[in-house]
Amino acid sequence: MKKYIGAAIIFAFIVGGQFISQMGDVEYEEGMSAYDAAVADLGNEPSLPDMDFSDMSFEEDGYEVVTIASISDGDTAHFIMDDEDVKCRFLAINTPEISGESGPEPYAKEASEYTKAMLMNAHEIILEKDSASDSYDRYGRLLTWVWVDGELLNYGLVEKGLAQVAYLYDDYTYNEDLIELEALAKLYQVGIWE
Repeated sequence: MKKYIGAAIIFAFIVGGQFISQMGDVEYEEGMSAYDAAVADLGNEPSLPDMDFSDMSFEEDGYEVVTIASISDGDTAHFIMDDEDVKCRFLAINTPEISGESGPEPYAKEASEYTKAMLMNAHEIILEKDSASDSYDRYGRLLTWVWVDGELLNYGLVEKGLAQVAYLYDDYTYNEDLIELEALAKLYQVGIWE
């Protein structure tokens, strides 16, 4: 038994040391936190393909340039698509609920404010369809990836610790990126993970 405990301690020391040495390779920019450096080191932030989205249709092409109509909470917003107000749910994430029987959940206000700031100040918003996802959820909301000025809002919410990765019913386009990012947010106890 002592032999197994000793082996376990040596294994933990080696693995822990490798993790720490890998983290030691992360380069810090001035003013950058350890968490920000670790996120940058991941190098997995999604990016839009280099193409003209102006005449694309969400249903036909998988992308559409939209305008914001209103924000419901951190992971739900209304967008104008083809002159219609469409309620959309951001794919693969869940932010804390702003309204509930016992009031807002921790970080619900921050998630809603972040989403509102990003969308209301955006120069360009593009919705991306995921071919592995249903088009609508059970509440009739369009399921989508939300790009704000070239950055994936779904990813940003997870990075800020304002959303958890959730509702992965298939192998969606950015699952792996979000899961890796969430693991870092948990490790560094960012936002909802503190």
